[in-house]
Amino acid sequence: MLVHDLTSMFLFYIIWRFDRLKSKYLALGKWGLALVLVLFCLFTVFDSTKAESQLLEGVALEDVTNVYSGTSKDTRVLKSYKKGSILLYRSYNNNWYITKVYLNGKSHTGYIYSKDVDTATTNDQLLEGISLKNHTNVYSTARLNSNVLKSYSQGDRLLYRSFTNDWYKTGVIVRGKRYDGYIHSSSVENAIYSPTKEQGIAKKQYTHVYSKASKGSKVLKSYSSGSKLRFETYTTNWFKATVYVNGKPKTGYIHISDVELSVDSSAFIEGISVNRAIVYAKPNHSSSSLKSYRAGTILKYQPYTDKWHKAIVYINGSKRIGYIPVSVVENLVNYEEKLRGIAINGATSTYDVPSKESTKVKTYPEGTVLQFNTLTKNWYQAYNYVNGKRIKVYIPIDQVKTIHSNQQKLNGIAVKKPTNAYSRASRNSSVVKTYSRGSKLIINTFTDQWYEATVITNGKRKKAYFHKDDVDTSKVIEDTTKYDKNFNELVDIWLSKNPQIWTSKGFKPATREDIEYYANPNNFKDRDSSSFFQYLVLSQPAQIDADELNNTILKNKGTLHGTGQAFVDAAEAYSVNEIYLLAHALHETGNGTSTLASGVKYKGTTVYNMYGINAKDSCPVECGASYAYKEGWNTPYKAVVGGAKFIGEGYINAGQDTLYKMRWNPDSPGNHQYATDVNWALAQTGNIAKLYSMLDNYTLFFDIPEYKGEPTNSTAYPEQTLGSTTSNVNFREKATTNSNALSLINSGTTVKLLSYERGQVVNGNNIWYRVNYNGKIGYIHSDYLNIENLGQVVNVTTNLNVRSKPVDGNVISSLKNSTFVSVALDKNGNMITKDNWYKINVPNSNKTGWVSGDYFKVIK
Repeated sequence: MLVHDLTSMFLFYIIWRFDRLKSKYLALGKWGLALVLVLFCLFTVFDSTKAESQLLEGVALEDVTNVYSGTSKDTRVLKSYKKGSILLYRSYNNNWYITKVYLNGKSHTGYIYSKDVDTATTNDQLLEGISLKNHTNVYSTARLNSNVLKSYSQGDRLLYRSFTNDWYKTGVIVRGKRYDGYIHSSSVENAIYSPTKEQGIAKKQYTHVYSKASKGSKVLKSYSSGSKLRFETYTTNWFKATVYVNGKPKTGYIHISDVELSVDSSAFIEGISVNRAIVYAKPNHSSSSLKSYRAGTILKYQPYTDKWHKAIVYINGSKRIGYIPVSVVENLVNYEEKLRGIAINGATSTYDVPSKESTKVKTYPEGTVLQFNTLTKNWYQAYNYVNGKRIKVYIPIDQVKTIHSNQQKLNGIAVKKPTNAYSRASRNSSVVKTYSRGSKLIINTFTDQWYEATVITNGKRKKAYFHKDDVDTSKVIEDTTKYDKNFNELVDIWLSKNPQIWTSKGFKPATREDIEYYANPNNFKDRDSSSFFQYLVLSQPAQIDADELNNTILKNKGTLHGTGQAFVDAAEAYSVNEIYLLAHALHETGNGTSTLASGVKYKGTTVYNMYGINAKDSCPVECGASYAYKEGWNTPYKAVVGGAKFIGEGYINAGQDTLYKMRWNPDSPGNHQYATDVNWALAQTGNIAKLYSMLDNYTLFFDIPEYKGEPTNSTAYPEQTLGSTTSNVNFREKATTNSNALSLINSGTTVKLLSYERGQVVNGNNIWYRVNYNGKIGYIHSDYLNIENLGQVVNVTTNLNVRSKPVDGNVISSLKNSTFVSVALDKNGNMITKDNWYKINVPNSNKTGWVSGDYFKVIK
């Protein structure tokens, strides 16, 4: 090889230099030219020898593996070989190998298709392994049904070489002769290429060392549970060990399930005994007890195995190695962290050692703020003063609730009547201060159930705590008032009061259908629509900043310009929503420019009337000014605030505190109704909604009525309609984030869909799904749920036929346009379809059928 390479290099150099040297060679005449040609031919011969492809060995894969006369299966077959035959060939191109076959004693060049053979590795390795079967066969060819040269029992140690993906190659002696044989890869398990030395303990009462890597082989030796063993890795399921039998070393095998590996660690760790901790002489519960410790004792030990620690104990002054079960101790945390928390569950006790069976040192009432350090996964460590001495104590983790490490300042609104500020984070503690519903609060995050705040009582600042259920930090707060009245009976009463409805031709008597529409709360639950503002609680101040009113709504509005503080003060003083007052004032004064708004001289005093109070049709200015004079409204501020008192006393503070209640008065239907127009409440909402849209900082309170038997504003889904959650999501009692969370549903959970309904707007979307989850009925917002198998009939003028099979099946049912149906699912949860036909669950039956996709839309 070395001579070949050197010669090639020399000849290559001569040919490369030929152009520059040709004149010299030509000068030699015909002998010079002949020399060049000879050298060129020698180079060509050497180079072609070097370029010849490597000889390969492989296994015939097909039952009949052919050698063709050309590189196409359409060419003549020169010769055929059985599956498993060993073939020799060379590479030709990406799809074909080239070989030589002999026919009638003559050599022929042939070609083998690359996918018809499995080529052996060119870098074979000597391997060691064990036989996995009771009859692990060595075959004469690489074919399972070929002749068996030799057979080995399970666990026998074998030597062989890598060959193909499915076969190993080995040598066997049969009747004194050596043969090449083949072992299937599924019949053996290879030994680990680089074994490592390990140590561990016997897990079983009788842990055996076998003569072969098979539990059916002879037992060389047995060890009792907890015995220390040394061995080395062998295969994925066996260790190899040396044992002495009758004084002689023997190689044996231990199954990995019979031993527990020990940890090579000299580092000591600390922990506490969670129960009575026994130190055993061996890592075996049946071994003798060296020592025991009561629960809560702090111990030192070393990691040994997954189930045991190693410890040092002293018995009568003598040092002994013992073993502690991992299950009876709890490791101390690696890094101690300082925390704060509150006592929960009525009261929280500290203990002299970390065990609830130990002595209680001190007990704190629920809500008390405590300081402590992390200790273990179930215990904190703290300090108490007892008789003037500082002592270390321990607190169970389940008896405290940690306080947020990074508290955040929030703006909140009191939502309960009243809302209490407590002296501790407990409803059982004393009330420091009470706030009316709607009061603005400045609070800090504290725990998952409590806020912390500073309140002022008797001129002194005090720490206080608000329960999260009593405070809302959102901009929209909703309540539902349930009336114990039947909706249809109420319609009868309202209809008897001669209601009116405005048309292009003026007012006319309202029909029953008109009342059913305008009085039904379910028809106006779209939170994105101004109509929802008919439920706005007008007795609750909106908590709007006066400067924002001045810079947005009241800017350049005549004498109302700059009166924002007057509306804020009026709202606080008389419990009337300031936006409602603004809408009323702007409407009555023509945006602050009317005569009464601009100021009228009456009995020598300029007076103002911002709400048109007592401005009768017969004497609007005179009568309005007279009333303002009598009330002392001699400034725009007094007119705004004083007029709010008049408005509040008539309806709002009398209990009819929404536009809906002012029109329909559900507490006393048919009585004290502000107007006869069934559309009156809706007509007022546009201006209010428009004014709110101009603001950024406000809080909205809504009170939505609910009656028995009221028509629902939802769409029911057919049975067997399913959905899956797209993230972890709260399963709520109602279609609003303010309602109780029944549970937290994990992402990817399948639920039954019952209907969709319009609820609270979340991320600009007011669609909620009513679902059945684990037998409970509740709501999930549509942003967090995917519909899996719902469809709807579309584009039909009569009915859509449901057939027993696609295209030409018998008609078994029919569906009206817009009907919702559930699609049948396969075992993988996919909708069953075929050639643009859908298999559906036929409504009101236990049948399934097929509908055409041309008239069927899948709902996502």
